Amino acid sequence: MSLPADEHTGASLRLDVWLWRARMFKTRSAASARILEGGVRCGSVGSFPPGGGGLRLAKPSSLVRIGDAITLAAPRGVVSLRILSLPARRGPPAEGRACYAQFDGDTPAALDGRASQPSSSTSFDF
Repeated sequence: MSLPADEHTGASLRLDVWLWRARMFKTRSAASARILEGGVRCGSVGSFPPGGGGLRLAKPSSLVRIGDAITLAAPRGVVSLRILSLPARRGPPAEGRACYAQFDGDTPAALDGRASQPSSSTSFDF
């Protein structure tokens, strides 16, 4: 179960918890380590182009909200996502994938109806 995709609820979640629950990392400590290394940027959609810009987050306790855009430095390149929901638990992979949409190229796909969800075989566990 996750909070509904309503950007006006004011609900927030710690970044490290969101990354772990959305299955970006296998452990919460791995998510925290990546944040501390400076490998995560965050901002509202439209505030920076995917793959660059945004505010480099220094603390795993930084809060994220529905609608925020996250850019991660991954071993296979830069990954840019938009938060669609705040998961209440770390569920199965399909539940984790439903929490975000990937940016397509330079355009946030979720905003213009071309949301790109990773296939069931795609894993972002770094």
